[in-house]
Amino acid sequence: MAKIAPRSRFCSSVHLKIEKKAKFTVYFLLSGDSVVYVGSSIFIDQRINQHLSQNKKEFDKVRYYHCSSEDEMKRMEVCEILYWSPKYNKLTPEITAYGYSTARSFRLKYKNRPPIRKVKMLIKDGSVDSIEFENAEWFCRKEMEEAYLKVYGIELQRVSK
Repeated sequence: MAKIAPRSRFCSSVHLKIEKKAKFTVYFLLSGDSVVYVGSSIFIDQRINQHLSQNKKEFDKVRYYHCSSEDEMKRMEVCEILYWSPKYNKLTPEITAYGYSTARSFRLKYKNRPPIRKVKMLIKDGSVDSIEFENAEWFCRKEMEEAYLKVYGIELQRVSK
């Protein structure tokens, strides 16, 4: 379960005491009820104190949850960034590395290039859930591949690296 720590208890001379043990953690910085930043860390207490000392992000609450592995932590961080679209998060290579694409970047990943209008139609008709992030619609590539096969009967073949 997520835990909340009001920022009013923090100052530069006081160290945040969340947990000292290393755990795979996804955390949220909140301003009021709005998520303003999503991050991940193994040592959550050090990371939050780093945010406080840098004083670049305005927030008054911290929420976090633990994951079972580093891979799960990274995947969940990406999912949360795409879901919440926090103002302090920027687009990173991890978002595409963990299986998310825009319509144009999705099209380039396959030998038999799917027509862009068909990709957009699958998003528009609700066959695939998309998330608005940095003025683009993002969706899970695996879901799009499955929807493409189901709706158009075409199995997309990825370009090998």
